[in-house]
Amino acid sequence: MLDHPSKEDVIESIMDDYRAGAGHLINARAARFGLHEQNLNRIERFVRSHPEAFENPEELANIYSRLKDLRGAVVYGSREDVRDLERAEEILTKIKELIGIDPDSSE
Repeated sequence: MLDHPSKEDVIESIMDDYRAGAGHLINARAARFGLHEQNLNRIERFVRSHPEAFENPEELANIYSRLKDLRGAVVYGSREDVRDLERAEEILTKIKELIGIDPDSSE
């Protein structure tokens, strides 16, 4: 995503995609335990409420919260800083690691 030719024009959309992607990854992990959270605004609480599904629920919830806050700064705070995309990608990579997905895989 960082090499998108007009990333400055679509940064809000990309940030939404990172947040949604992280929520879906967390839900994919939770589904192994018959769990699912529909509302992406409640993911942190959901993760903390189901420690049986996540190895490091507190860390995962905190990192997802950072991604959500970063997204809010871009979408609602009108920040247009491309470096935020790099930060979001780093956070998404960490979320993948915490839920047991190889961050370098395409799966």
